[in-house]
Amino acid sequence: MTPAIKLLRKTLPDSMIEVVALTKLSAEVFSANPYINRLHIIKSASAFDKLAVNFDHVVPLHPNTIKKYRSVNTKTHALPRITNDYHHADQLLDHVAKLLNTTIDPTDRQYSLGSPARNFIIEKSFYEKKPIINIHLGSARANLHGWKFWYTNRAEEEKVWNTENYISLGQKLLEHYPSLTITLTGSKSESFLAERFVKKIPGAINLTGKTTVQDLLKHIGSCDLFISHDCGVLHIASATNTPIIALFGPTSAVRTGPYPERPDNIVIKKENMSDIKVDDVIESVNHLLSGKKSALPATGTA
Repeated sequence: MTPAIKLLRKTLPDSMIEVVALTKLSAEVFSANPYINRLHIIKSASAFDKLAVNFDHVVPLHPNTIKKYRSVNTKTHALPRITNDYHHADQLLDHVAKLLNTTIDPTDRQYSLGSPARNFIIEKSFYEKKPIINIHLGSARANLHGWKFWYTNRAEEEKVWNTENYISLGQKLLEHYPSLTITLTGSKSESFLAERFVKKIPGAINLTGKTTVQDLLKHIGSCDLFISHDCGVLHIASATNTPIIALFGPTSAVRTGPYPERPDNIVIKKENMSDIKVDDVIESVNHLLSGKKSALPATGTA
């Protein structure tokens, strides 16, 4: 949503822009956004109705917000159906541009999360180690339901690459890049995934459950590479300049892949997540690290 909000501010610089979030986690995304005036977190339709009387316009940017409208009399601009034809962020950006009757500049097509706060999780000297790869293991459903979801529904999760694959990937990368540091991110309810990873790869740095959105922005932006399947943190990584390897199965990489498209972002897309092999990811890692001065010479084979 942030490119669309930035376009609102750019086109209407003197307007009062207030963002209504439905959860504390989604509100974190906007906590440092320089283009909004006020941030609200609501849970009920009545709470939104009370807010809406102070607005001149309501611009829904997520279909779930419609459920919070009960008797809103404020002019509301309907959100068009989101398709898989092109990126979700661009569809929202086009929607707002049409409402404003304005054009879109290429520089508008990027996420805006504000300037990352100082990272208190890791000392600055840590990033002198090279290369550093961050792997994000979780997903929205795993975050919501924790280990119960993982063990009961893992085979049905169309977005997630198996943790054992990530462990195998980490082991092969360490053989190829002995100086490599691997960091792991995820929510507190996903920490069991990272614990399994660290048991097999003791040198990995486990940051699950310890980071805010701003922490992630700072940390990922300081890494040499980010690897993940389709998840929310993939979009936080997209707001940095760090190269990305995104793993996609049946979900649409066109709609929710790294944004905007960059030469140093690689999408590995297969019919099913189980079709993605460790060697597919290794090949992409080697390609991206070979172009970075920070990547130390590799030894052995992967």
